[in-house]
Amino acid sequence: LGGHSLSAVRLAGRLEEATGRRVSVRSVFEGRTVAGIASALLSAPSASGPASDAPLVATGTEGPAPLALQQERLWFLDRLEAAAGAAYHMEWALRLRGPLDVAALEAALVGLVARHAALRTHFEARGGTPEQVVAAAGGFTLPCERVAPEAVEARVAALLARPFDLTRGPLFRAHLLRLSEREHVLVHGGHHSVLDGWSMGVLTREAAALYEAARTGGIAELPPLPVSYADYARWQRAQLTPARLSAGAQWWRDYLDGVPEAIALPFDRPRPARMDYRGGAVPVRLPTALAEALRALGEREGATLFMVLETVLAVLLSRLGAGPDVVLGTATANRPRPELDDLVGFFVNTVALRHRLSPGESFAATLRAARGSVLSALERGEVPFETVVEAVAPERSLSHAPLVQVMMVLQNWAERDQDGLLRLDGVGVTPEPGNMTRAQFDLSLDLREEADGQISGHLVYATQLFDRATAERMARMFTQLASAAVAAPETAIAALPILDSAERAALLARSGAPTAGAPETGAHTLADLFALQAAAQPQAPAVRDGAQVLSYGELERRANRLAHHLIRRGIGPETVVGVCLPRSAELIVTLLAITKAGGAYLPLDPDHPQARRALLLQGAPAALLITTETLNAPPAPCQTLCLDAQDTDTLLAAEPETPPSDKDRTAPLTKDTLAYVIYTSGSTGKPKPVAVTNEN
Repeated sequence: LGGHSLSAVRLAGRLEEATGRRVSVRSVFEGRTVAGIASALLSAPSASGPASDAPLVATGTEGPAPLALQQERLWFLDRLEAAAGAAYHMEWALRLRGPLDVAALEAALVGLVARHAALRTHFEARGGTPEQVVAAAGGFTLPCERVAPEAVEARVAALLARPFDLTRGPLFRAHLLRLSEREHVLVHGGHHSVLDGWSMGVLTREAAALYEAARTGGIAELPPLPVSYADYARWQRAQLTPARLSAGAQWWRDYLDGVPEAIALPFDRPRPARMDYRGGAVPVRLPTALAEALRALGEREGATLFMVLETVLAVLLSRLGAGPDVVLGTATANRPRPELDDLVGFFVNTVALRHRLSPGESFAATLRAARGSVLSALERGEVPFETVVEAVAPERSLSHAPLVQVMMVLQNWAERDQDGLLRLDGVGVTPEPGNMTRAQFDLSLDLREEADGQISGHLVYATQLFDRATAERMARMFTQLASAAVAAPETAIAALPILDSAERAALLARSGAPTAGAPETGAHTLADLFALQAAAQPQAPAVRDGAQVLSYGELERRANRLAHHLIRRGIGPETVVGVCLPRSAELIVTLLAITKAGGAYLPLDPDHPQARRALLLQGAPAALLITTETLNAPPAPCQTLCLDAQDTDTLLAAEPETPPSDKDRTAPLTKDTLAYVIYTSGSTGKPKPVAVTNEN
């Protein structure tokens, strides 16, 4: 059926429970058929013994319980800073149209809170250790207020902005706004420490049954809950012994050894000192035909649809600047026992998935490598993410999430009710536009398989880092790259197009680059090409340096004057000119002037030691050094031109503003003329100058 990573984890658990044999997730994928999995079962080790999990049963224990390990992280983040806690609100505003039975809705919500102890939980620190405290059932009410239609947006925003107090509760709440007899807005949800996406599916299903029962006077047929969330927290801590956690942590330490501290992406703004967790979202849609092609590619390679999509995302981010080592996160349901299926609580775990990419490798080969990495990581998915972070010990920062800054989640159709939408008989329910978007990561790609086979969702982005236009462009690139990958999976990932034809044509037109069928300009040197651009757009801004802006025409004229002066000083083709200037508009004028004179510039960093700069000038060797008096450059083994000297402006003002011609130079310029000289770092010996021509 193509497989689903999280379903495979659950299947492995069910097989162990039914057969008493421990089957790995990898065995499920490698078996691929009923017969194959049966064969894997025959050779699987027994699940009994000291390493096996104890049964998960109701303890009947009353009073405070320990926090689950994943709850501890949210408790810590909430204590660390309020903004971080606000990022973990799971609340929705829903527009309800139709004959809503308000009393039945309140009864349904009261029933949910009474049934699920997690919804009545808050946390108290005792002796420095937080504990779960469950309040008695019966205290939940549904406030209802009348609101004018024009005031709904502001009122919804105010309700969604309310903080949760983890130390007092309640951590689940609802509020009903009445616009008319047949139109309401329901704001409901809770804090992530007592809810996750799977829980929302449970709540929406059970709320519909309880609403219908209350409306008709019947009884909702809901299965009994064999355990509570507190039972799970105790069981989890008993299973994840220090020795078991230590072994898991060591595996993750090796798996993530050497990963980048933070992903490098085309941000519109520098990273702030602190995340504010505000986000935006842009739609993503893969049409049915493309989705089917992605599934087929995965089936041929023994990979799930999730693995294919995640590989597409990893390749895209690598192409956009993340480099060859990309870490993506995903969320696992983390409900290893059937007793937990109908329970509300915070179970989900974040799993880091590492992708090592080679630009020359085909997409199909990259997918096969991703499949192995994903399966290995999911087999260790029981280790809480907070334990993984402690084991890897990345440099901690309030400016980004540790280890994982980009998430991808794929929900399958069977779990589509995790969207927070109540489904009430006779009432139309739609999301209210005022819902807040929170960004726990730089980017989150949240996708869902729809009933018609297409894949849809959103790319959530941190507004501190990205503009909406940038996020929209990345969403289009994701779709384009997915299409290119299924069309030619044996193509090298560096050669797969990430722009569609219209975007490529627009980009080339805007950059002035030649497009297919464009006439030859006859220009073969940098000086000639720049002169053509300056003639075509003389008023367009070319250089910005603080408040100073040089147009193409002005830059051309200033560079021409300096070029003529350099020619008078003997600079021509194959002559090296050292340039020791700060990053400024004057630096750009100087580099362009040298190329126009026919010389080759040698960049010298003003911050480097004087001895190194002198060594580079000698090794090239340079005929002239262009610098400033204020930089206090060392004595050079050549002539020196100081641009801030008193007579320099006078000398340059007398020079022509027209481009130098081959008649002015000592030799004609060609594509093979030297353009600049750059030094190697010298990490393996003495630094060496490298010559780069105009054609390069």
